[in-house]
Amino acid sequence: MSIQNNFPAIKPTLLLDFASTEQLDPRITFTRASTATYYSTQTAKAEENLLLQSQALNTSPWAVSSLTATNNTGDTTAPDGTSTATKIALNATSGVAKWVRQDQTSLSNVVVSIFLKAGTHSFVQIYAEGNSGNFCNFDLTGGTVGTAGANATGSIVALANGWYRCIVVFGATAGGRTYIAAVDSTSAAFGATTTAVSVDFYAWGAQREQRNAVTAYTPTTTQTITNYIPQLLTAASNVARFDHNPITFESLGLEIEESRTNLLLQSETCNVSPWASSSPYSVTANTAIAPDGAQTADALIVESGQSSFSNNVTRQVVSKAASAIQYTRSGYFKALGVTTSVRLQDIGNLSANSASVIVSLIDGSVVTAPSVTGAFTGASVAVSNAGNGWWRVAFTYTTDAHTSLTVRSFPYVGASALTGDGFSGLLAWGAQLEAGAFATSYIPTVASQVTRAADAASMTGTNFSSWYNQGEGTFYVSSSYTLVVGGNYRFDITDGTSSNLVRLRSAPSGTTQSRFELTSQNTIQTTLSPATTNQTFNQDAVAYKVDYSVAVVNAGTVVTDTSLAPASVNQMAIGSTRLGASVFNGHFRKIAYYPIAVTSAQLQALTS
Repeated sequence: MSIQNNFPAIKPTLLLDFASTEQLDPRITFTRASTATYYSTQTAKAEENLLLQSQALNTSPWAVSSLTATNNTGDTTAPDGTSTATKIALNATSGVAKWVRQDQTSLSNVVVSIFLKAGTHSFVQIYAEGNSGNFCNFDLTGGTVGTAGANATGSIVALANGWYRCIVVFGATAGGRTYIAAVDSTSAAFGATTTAVSVDFYAWGAQREQRNAVTAYTPTTTQTITNYIPQLLTAASNVARFDHNPITFESLGLEIEESRTNLLLQSETCNVSPWASSSPYSVTANTAIAPDGAQTADALIVESGQSSFSNNVTRQVVSKAASAIQYTRSGYFKALGVTTSVRLQDIGNLSANSASVIVSLIDGSVVTAPSVTGAFTGASVAVSNAGNGWWRVAFTYTTDAHTSLTVRSFPYVGASALTGDGFSGLLAWGAQLEAGAFATSYIPTVASQVTRAADAASMTGTNFSSWYNQGEGTFYVSSSYTLVVGGNYRFDITDGTSSNLVRLRSAPSGTTQSRFELTSQNTIQTTLSPATTNQTFNQDAVAYKVDYSVAVVNAGTVVTDTSLAPASVNQMAIGSTRLGASVFNGHFRKIAYYPIAVTSAQLQALTS
């Protein structure tokens, strides 16, 4: 007989198919006295570069006039430490326009950025055809912005070795041609000619984006690039979250989490107090698109020739009680330049007490296993893919008994400290420190610590009695597997007291088995804990009536009890006890209830 033939013939009187419907049954009362973050199927535009051959300005579709563009000259290194800079040498003809140009589609709200360095010539204009206000001049010796047109706003960022990133935001429509031109001064007019002859400057990393502010440089060759990132969203207070896998967009169902507090301040701005850093590190705010789709990710750059493993790294000190506390510190990280991994090393009052781990930002693997020194104990790490090169690293450990903790992050290459080039480092966002054995969803902070309230879901009154049979029944629950022993309540059905109850929870022992409990008139009737091989999502099923109770997980071995009196109950808490304790901290795909006690074979069919 097929598994399908063993399904119960009767239809469930309660079917909460959260993963498929992505909505609450109207009989559920849901509360959460704060906002909370989650993933849907929504994406946001991240990196973009609409210019081709961004590091080879001597290659088609780039065109030149009255100059020679030579790539890989070896005269100077590019900002990333390679020999890929292009030398722009002006010919000997005076009084003509001298430019490098690339043709693209006309767009509005365009940002053009190019890394430029003076050779024997200092004055450069970046302009776009189609409007005489679309230009801006730069002085590559003084590092200043000159005259800009009415439709352009220029800025300049100094880098190592004489390089500058020159940026122009075009407010009006920017024509289909982007120019890099030699001019005679910082007050040159739009598309001006030049008297300069037989001089040169250097260019690298040309980028054109359709947005209002420049982002981190993204190289191109023969194809333009527009990347998208899974967007971390925020649910309003008292609005349930139907979470998704950010990579596959699989619907994970209803998310239920306990209350947690992010103890780190300025979680998205690590260049302001109480974050601190100094040479060899520089921090640039709002460099890249963060996992929430906003341009709030910061760049942590290591100066040229310096080691990234320095106590001057960007860090934050948190006050704590004078006792050993289990914390989980998490953050979103992305490699920048030649960086391939991130090292987290958090220390107590004494540097001899610490916890450390190195994680790859290429594939999310653990490069160097979690370790502790001194009085720190119990380090572990969990890594999740946040999409588009971002990884959320969650590092758990128990501290010493001192009264402070310092959290630090270092850009690494493999298991070794990065030797800085002034360009490479980390993109960082979403710093979080919470007391607990695992990370929960991200909690943004600014100037003070923020607490996310617990999710609470319940059914009472006729919303409960309309589907529940007091004499017998069967529950099916598909929910994510979590590791907390003795917590993780799938449901708690009671009469408002502990005298009568029907529960599904994780076992209060050294294992993480599911346990079905039924108490009637203050007498424990049954406690069934079926053995199981846990999966990412477990399928639990229990059936009960007078002198009969059966439980199974993932179509495993059935456990039974033949002595039982049903309980009289009137309310159901989903994902916690009736008092809101032992919160599940996971996702519910589905909860179904059948008003009869089905057979063992039917339970196995339901959970197969």
